Amino acid sequence: MSQQASDCAVVASAFPTLVSPNSACCGTWGVKCGDDGSVRIIEFYNRSLSGTLSPAISKLQSLWYIDLSGNSFSGAIPQEYTSIPLLQSLYLYRNQLTGTIPSGFSSIKSLTVLQLHQNYLTGAAPSFPNVAVTLYGNCLTNAMNQRSASECPILFQRFKARA
Repeated sequence: MSQQASDCAVVASAFPTLVSPNSACCGTWGVKCGDDGSVRIIEFYNRSLSGTLSPAISKLQSLWYIDLSGNSFSGAIPQEYTSIPLLQSLYLYRNQLTGTIPSGFSSIKSLTVLQLHQNYLTGAAPSFPNVAVTLYGNCLTNAMNQRSASECPILFQRFKARA
């Protein structure tokens, strides 16, 4: 199986409503590939997508840019995303993501942009040296401009219990 066929099968499994199985995904709207056919960019922003984020895209070893912003994804950010070796830019803002930010993102040497604002992420944000991070509008304990107590009831119930 060629690199393109292998990578496109992964993209199709992660985004079945946008990419047909056994089809060439390179060059379709939202998927860009390198000369070798490997998927380098996934841009499915503002596509009314929902469900959970698929950990399958972590299998795309040449992937460096992901933009899934402006959709309705829910659940946690897959820990597997922290193992995408060439990842430079990750845009997951304006979804309905919950849970904590995987600490492994701070170990990706190539990561330069991480935009996670306007979700419902909780806990303490890890430190991200040399990364342009946007975290406002979440439910984080150590970041500025977070959602109100009424929008983050589980988070603030935990603080009340400790007091």
